[in-house]
Amino acid sequence: MQDVFQQALRTEKWIGNPNLFKQIQENLIKKQNSQIIKGELKDEFAASFRAYDNWQYEVVIVHPGISKEAILHEKKKNASVLLLNCYDSMKACGASLKIVCSK
Repeated sequence: MQDVFQQALRTEKWIGNPNLFKQIQENLIKKQNSQIIKGELKDEFAASFRAYDNWQYEVVIVHPGISKEAILHEKKKNASVLLLNCYDSMKACGASLKIVCSK
């Protein structure tokens, strides 16, 4: 679970970064396991990316091993602390944080 939170925190360097689009392109070319799940990478997207400072960023953590019930009732204090760190970091850099977890 800690790896998922750390990965979310690593995305902070790309929020508002003008090199994000270039990095996406390079990943798609160089890495065989990189793919776009929804939509396509088009020239119109590249052109609109110049206005990256007007974008709204949302970081989504998806982990079925995270239980909303356990975190709310402090059964997993480490998870609570990690989630708060992620939330604070995302808020500080202007992004929102969404967490998809089990009940």
